Amino acid sequence: MKKFAGYILYILLRILGWSYRFKYVGKENLLLAQNSNEPKNKLNNHLVACWHEHMVGALLSHLGQTYCLMASLSKDGEWAAIVVKKMGYIAVRGSSSRRGGAARSEMLESVLRGIPAAITVDGPRGPRRVCRAGIVDIAMKSGVPIVPLVLVASREYVFKKSWDQFKLPLPFAKVIVYYDTPIVVPSNLSEEEFNQYLLKVDRQLLDSEKIAQRMLSKM
Repeated sequence: MKKFAGYILYILLRILGWSYRFKYVGKENLLLAQNSNEPKNKLNNHLVACWHEHMVGALLSHLGQTYCLMASLSKDGEWAAIVVKKMGYIAVRGSSSRRGGAARSEMLESVLRGIPAAITVDGPRGPRRVCRAGIVDIAMKSGVPIVPLVLVASREYVFKKSWDQFKLPLPFAKVIVYYDTPIVVPSNLSEEEFNQYLLKVDRQLLDSEKIAQRMLSKM
């Protein structure tokens, strides 16, 4: 039953995705991350960081690309895992509160095999727009740069009662997919330095969203 419901949800999301008009900005930053001259990034790989509220747009704008994603062990996470697998992504089950360490290790192994990963950095429960440790930890251990990603839509429905103010672009919306400059995380960070990189991810995502909003207003 869950698989059938997940398949229906997948079809509905694909129909929505076909109606969106995506505009990709900053793709050179993906190439910069993948072809970084940093000696640590021998994998030519990258990590994508985005807010949990932008998840639907992020999934639909990267169809046909192989990314490793994390889905929580909750009921919602089970549905999400079914949908992302149907979309061709690799799903790792876990969260910060349940099986977090094992899931992060699986994701790190995937990155070390050359498969890029995308992480909703404030998920699965928040606080909203506060980067959690996972992505910086993986970047530090793998040597793979972080590429901040934001999505802004001309028309969207906001689930105001959800913890993350989840955003669903409406049919036929214009959606800007904006990649910011890569963040290279050194190895062997102190606790204070580690926290500074968490704040750096937050700042770049917030600044990127303002830039993308200005671009959208001129379209």
